[in-house]
Formats: sequence, C-alpha cells, structure tokens
Amino acid sequence: MPAAPGYTGRYRTVVLQTGGVSLRTTATALIFATGCGLEDAYIGSWEVGHLGRCDAFFGSQVECCAVASILSIFGLKTEVRPEWEQ
Repeated sequence: MPAAPGYTGRYRTVVLQTGGVSLRTTATALIFATGCGLEDAYIGSWEVGHLGRCDAFFGSQVECCAVASILSIFGLKTEVRPEWEQ
C-alpha cells in the first residue's frame, strides 16, 4: 500500500502467512533481517502462523524495504506499509 503524498512518518515491514515456511525458518529469517533476539523472533513467527501476519520491523521506507528483501530470500511474503494507515 503506497503512502499518501506528503507522508513523512515511519514505515513497517509486515510478514504475511505463506504455506510451506516453518516456524523455525520464519524465526531465523526475522533474526537475520531485523537483528531481534530469539524470543522476539519466535513471537513474530507465532503471530504469522496463528494470526496470519506480524509487524516485523519499523523504520524508514528504505530500511523496511531492505528488511523485506532479506525476508523474501527465506520464502516469506512481505509488504512495506506506512506505520499508520490513513
């Protein structure tokens, strides 16, 4: 979802549920992509598996796109969105 013209806020990287990616792979990907700890990675993995999505990272649009790129290497589906939907 693109940001509204003139949007100056932060962005978020959203991880969406995809079939075939294990909890362990998702957690590993989150650790590599975001630098989070093991506990946060497993919480994020649980959210993806049980809720269908998680907000994995917050930062600038460039940072969020970089995180999304790393996560996609692991087979995860991602979106980069404005932190707050308009």
